Amino acid sequence: MKKGIWIYKLNVIVYYRVAEPGRRRSRLYLDGQQRDVEAWVNRENAGILDEVFELERPRMRDRPVLEAALARARDSQACLLVAMVGDLVTGVEFLRRLAHSGVEIRAADLPAFNDKLVPELLEVADYRRRQVGRKIRWGLDLARRQGRFCPSGARLSEQAAARGRQCGASERRSAADRFARSHYHRVAALMRAGSSMNGVARLFNEEGVPTATGRIGCWTCSTVRNLVRRAEKLGLEG
Repeated sequence: MKKGIWIYKLNVIVYYRVAEPGRRRSRLYLDGQQRDVEAWVNRENAGILDEVFELERPRMRDRPVLEAALARARDSQACLLVAMVGDLVTGVEFLRRLAHSGVEIRAADLPAFNDKLVPELLEVADYRRRQVGRKIRWGLDLARRQGRFCPSGARLSEQAAARGRQCGASERRSAADRFARSHYHRVAALMRAGSSMNGVARLFNEEGVPTATGRIGCWTCSTVRNLVRRAEKLGLEG
């Protein structure tokens, strides 16, 4: 090692999820996370490439900052260090993408955690989703037996129904855009290396990479072509 030059064993992108400004616990919440990150970085002899912050909001389903941090870690061959491991539990679909991202993932507040444990988080999230669905179905069945059940949309005005359809279409487009941003760089790299769209589809099926709808083993030439077209429409560069 040359004098005056410090060589890090590992480079990391740090992800924080923070409370809304003005809330009483906002500053303390962030201070606690930064303390854990500093201790982890010192212990692992790691260098911080960047720190990103995502605002914690009620009912926030997507995590664009987390998605972007994951993509940057993949492109720079760095580790994604999340300040709190609980912030990774964003939903089954995202955890599936995380499990197949090829990015090393660590948690500052749980040193024993690594990306090999993401499939276990996925199993827990999937179990929770099934349990919630089961309880909702039980509640609807009880309401139906008691004569309180109203079929979905039965009392909506035409204007309200139209707004609901529009919101649903908008959410599907947003989800497809996020999926394209998450996967296009790898598809483009494989195609530059000589793979055809059919070849990319076969590889993704062999690796168990889920499609945009969360299905495994269902990649086809058309699926890859649609992803490439959407990425080009978004102006993404491979």
